[in-house]
Amino acid sequence: MESDLHLLSRYHRHGDVVAFQALVTAHAAMVHATAHRVARDSVLAQDVAQETFLALARSSGAAIRSVGAWLHHVALQKAQNVVRAEVRREKYESGSF
Repeated sequence: MESDLHLLSRYHRHGDVVAFQALVTAHAAMVHATAHRVARDSVLAQDVAQETFLALARSSGAAIRSVGAWLHHVALQKAQNVVRAEVRREKYESGSF
């Protein structure tokens, strides 16, 4: 079994989509659970998970020491941002801004 960092390196250096899919498969449940714990909504959590893996794909990978920890951190931040945006939207729509 290859390490996450090796899989990420294969994806970034060679565009190896199989390697990236292996990362998604290995970490999707954790990323979704992290997002769901914050957002408390399955649809928003799925959106956050997709954005998190898109951020991984776009990253250079150079500063990542642990793929799992990086994904958890990014999912947490993105979920918090989504919740803040939802609160702002609800306030705006109710006219209590």
